[in-house]
Amino acid sequence: MTLPSLFCGPPPDRETFVQQHSIPFSPEHWLNRLPESWMYDLLGEYASHGQTWPRISRQTVIDTASQINTVREAVQFYVMASAWGVGVNQRFVTRRVWVLTRNENAGERLLAGLRIAQQTSAVAAYTSFRHGGPNRLVHLGPGFFTKIVYFGSWDDSPARRPLILDRFVAAALNDVAGLGWAPTWNWSPAQYGQYLDLAAEWASKWGTQPDVVEKTLFDHGHLFK
Repeated sequence: MTLPSLFCGPPPDRETFVQQHSIPFSPEHWLNRLPESWMYDLLGEYASHGQTWPRISRQTVIDTASQINTVREAVQFYVMASAWGVGVNQRFVTRRVWVLTRNENAGERLLAGLRIAQQTSAVAAYTSFRHGGPNRLVHLGPGFFTKIVYFGSWDDSPARRPLILDRFVAAALNDVAGLGWAPTWNWSPAQYGQYLDLAAEWASKWGTQPDVVEKTLFDHGHLFK
C-alpha cells in the first residue's frame, strides 16, 4: 500500500509527539469517587503537589505497567490510564469508575486481559475485553480498553504493537485508507488487527513507530467530529 499523504515529510519526534503527550486531570475527581486505597500509590502524589490540574503523560502510564503484579495494581493502573483518557471531565470520570463498581471481579478481569496482551497479542486481548469475551467489562468499550492494552503492553507485546483505537482514529482510517468503518465502538477483532497491520506498515515506510502513526491519525480524526 502506498504511504498516505498524511504521513509525508519527516515524522514527528516520538519522544515529544507521543511519549510526552500529556493530559491535564483532577486527582480530586477520582479521590472523591473511589476508595483512596485503590489509587493512592499512583495518583495521591499528584494530589499532594497542590496543583488543580496536574498533567499525566503517555510515558508515565506506560512506565506504570511494569509494576502490575496484583489485582490491586491492575486497578490502580486502570485508574491511571483512565485519568489520562478522560482528563478533567467529571462526568467521564464517573463512567470510568462505573467499570470498577458495576462489574463483578473487575480487577481480576483487568489483570487477566493485561496478561493476555503481554503474553499473547493485542488482538487476543481485544477479543478478551470485547462483548462476549471472558474479560468483558460493562461500560468499558474499545475506545478505552484499547488504551489499557496499549499502555499495559507496549513494552511487552510479543506480536504486533498494541495501539489505541477510538472514533477519531477510525474516522481518520476511513479518510486515508477508505475502510468505510462504522463510526461506532463495535469494531471487530479482525478490524483491530487490520488497523495494527496498517499502522505497522505505514510506520515502517515513514521511519517511525506505530504509535506515532496512531497519534497522527487521532489528531487528523478530529477534523471529522
